[in-house]
Amino acid sequence: DHIAFRTAATNGHLEIFNRSLVLAAENGGIQAMIAASHYEAFRRAAGYGHLSIINRLVELSSEDIVREMITTFEYTPFQLAAGNGHI
Repeated sequence: DHIAFRTAATNGHLEIFNRSLVLAAENGGIQAMIAASHYEAFRRAAGYGHLSIINRLVELSSEDIVREMITTFEYTPFQLAAGNGHI
C-alpha cells in the first residue's frame, strides 16, 4: 500500500512525493506505485489541481502510461480537474 505516495499527491506535497519515489526506486517499484489503484495518485493530483505532482508523474512515465493515466475510468482525472476549476 502506498499511502504516503497517494496522500502526498492528494495534498500537493512534492517533497514527500519525491521521497516516496526514492524509497520505491530502492525497492524496484516506481512504476508499480504509479499504476497502483488505477493511477490513483494521478487522479487525486488532477482533482486537487496539483500540477507539480502531475508533471512529476508524467516525467517518470512513458507516453503509453501517461495516456492510461489520463483515460483511466473514462477520463476521470480530466473530469475531476475540470469540475474543480483546474483547467
